Amino acid sequence: VNGMINTATVLGVGVNIHLLYGLYLFHTVTSYWMFSYRSLLLSAHQRSDLNHKILFGCDLCMYLLQGIALYFTKNYYLYVAVLAVMTIPQNLMYYLVSKKKYPDIYCEGKPTMEQIEMLKEKIAPLLVHRIGGKIIISIDDLIISMFLGVTILTKYDNYYYIISAIVGFMTIFRHGVMASFGNKMNTDTMDQTYCVFKRSVYLWIAIVGLSAACFAGLFQPFITLWVGEAYLFDNVTMLSLVAYFFLWQFRYIALAIKDSAGLWEADKWKPIIGMALNFGASVLMVKLTGSVIGVLYPTMVIMLFVYFPWETYVLFKLLFKRSPKQYLLLIAHCIFSASAAIATSYFVGEWIGEGGLFRFAVRTLACGASAAVVFVALTWMRPEFREVIHIGQLMLRRKGLLKP
Repeated sequence: VNGMINTATVLGVGVNIHLLYGLYLFHTVTSYWMFSYRSLLLSAHQRSDLNHKILFGCDLCMYLLQGIALYFTKNYYLYVAVLAVMTIPQNLMYYLVSKKKYPDIYCEGKPTMEQIEMLKEKIAPLLVHRIGGKIIISIDDLIISMFLGVTILTKYDNYYYIISAIVGFMTIFRHGVMASFGNKMNTDTMDQTYCVFKRSVYLWIAIVGLSAACFAGLFQPFITLWVGEAYLFDNVTMLSLVAYFFLWQFRYIALAIKDSAGLWEADKWKPIIGMALNFGASVLMVKLTGSVIGVLYPTMVIMLFVYFPWETYVLFKLLFKRSPKQYLLLIAHCIFSASAAIATSYFVGEWIGEGGLFRFAVRTLACGASAAVVFVALTWMRPEFREVIHIGQLMLRRKGLLKP
């Protein structure tokens, strides 16, 4: 720690960096000591929803306890200690739920060398994908802090914090879709699975597009209300962040079904090539532009012109075994419609302007409603739209909220 952090400076303001390091280390390693591996049973049985319910419940309790600790004690050590300690009940919940669901599955004996080698072959490509997915996003922080400084990084992180919060909610939906795909591929024909896939892609891009539209219309006034005008980016950078979010997320249903099918080996070089290209291009562009845009644009280009085509090829070549033409036309139509919704939300927000909580509430309703109207108006003729509406009606009827 001493070699990486100026502990003398930090300790000069009364903070024990070694204690904080110990608490964070405890938080990291406790899962390995306990029952985090039991969550894999739920994932393997297509019940990732239970994992996310446990995570959501524990995180909610953690945030409440951290808020109480800060409010009453103003003690940052206690705040971090709550983070470390909450790992224990989370792992206990994994154990209890998995034990109740699958009492007949337990550890016994040791795997053979052949099984170990097979696991290595399967896990290595998956590990590369997971590491690559994290690095291509997180390396932006490193480059911004290196070349633009921590002041710009603080601004960037304020925007990214909002984006990551929305992505967290979207992830719950995405994992639910992933579980259903795993079941579909084993119980239905590939034609039926493909129809569900197209419908899910449409719904997912609608969610991503409307989220991006709300970002475009509400980012600036929200940041102003939250941390003040001093932490605003200009509108061009803000809209670049919106595009970054959209191009990052729009392909994730295809990734979900690719993961459900276990097609990690087929594009194992994709994350490695993407990381290398992204790092080199981002460093070059940030030096040329001297702004956050220089970091965002290379990542967006790689996601759209490297990751998306590669993933599409693997998915249709090895799983669906058909031409991706219909899928690409669907993607193009949805991206065009989402872009129109984003532009509409931005201009509606600019027309309403800023000025207090009431105007922000009005702006929220106007931006969300206008974006939804534009997206639906441009896509209502698609069969996927009618299928989504039909399924929504069936769900409402089951709950008694809509008459037959």
